[in-house]
Amino acid sequence: MDACFCRPYLGFQTREDFYRWSGSLYVMDQITDFPVLLINAKDDPVIPWRFVENIMTNHSRINNKAIGLIPEHGGHLAFFEGCCCAKQRVSWLDKVSVLHARSIASTQSAD
Repeated sequence: MDACFCRPYLGFQTREDFYRWSGSLYVMDQITDFPVLLINAKDDPVIPWRFVENIMTNHSRINNKAIGLIPEHGGHLAFFEGCCCAKQRVSWLDKVSVLHARSIASTQSAD
């Protein structure tokens, strides 16, 4: 899909150029003192979790505020429980993101 649709639609010459523009991997080393939550499911059909696990491990060495989370299930892109078509419009990712933000806020207000 990236090579056939996203790359040409957005005007990139190569898939690698598109990934460099759209991917967080190329800027992770710039996030050194900011809380970040890295999530990738083991059953993600697009990005192997072992690859992401290595990124999480390496990033935690330069950012002690990084948290890596690798749940068993979740698939790819947003861990849908509901979505816009279902009664439950709040996804698992929404819930975890809010919990993470609240924990950051409570930690910073305690300082």
